[in-house]
Amino acid sequence: MKKYFLFPFIVLFFLVFPSCQKSINENITGRWEKVDVTQIDPSTVSFWDFDSGKLIIYRAPANDPAAVSIVDSAFYAISGNPLKSKLVLFDAGNDLYNGEWDIVKLNDEELILNLDIEGGVLFEEFVKIF
Repeated sequence: MKKYFLFPFIVLFFLVFPSCQKSINENITGRWEKVDVTQIDPSTVSFWDFDSGKLIIYRAPANDPAAVSIVDSAFYAISGNPLKSKLVLFDAGNDLYNGEWDIVKLNDEELILNLDIEGGVLFEEFVKIF
């Protein structure tokens, strides 16, 4: 019985004191390599670089990842709460990226986003580079 009595207080502690966890902004900051599950041997790799409200999207040849070129840029903001967070992209050159992306998973190694678009869902998966 005591176990069930403590559970609501533990949940309340993590909801009231989110500073105990790394913030979403801290976790998303850095360079993320896009995982392209549709290609077995992709000829290019894409990187999304998040830093202080600015997103820069790079592309590079797979055989020379240092030869990056900027594909697009946007501004971003995080909305919601730790249980249901969204990444809001705006002012991207490609209008497809603009909108409220659901943050499905975010930790020190993985980022999974999805965006409801007309006719389906845009699903993007990333691994953290630095």
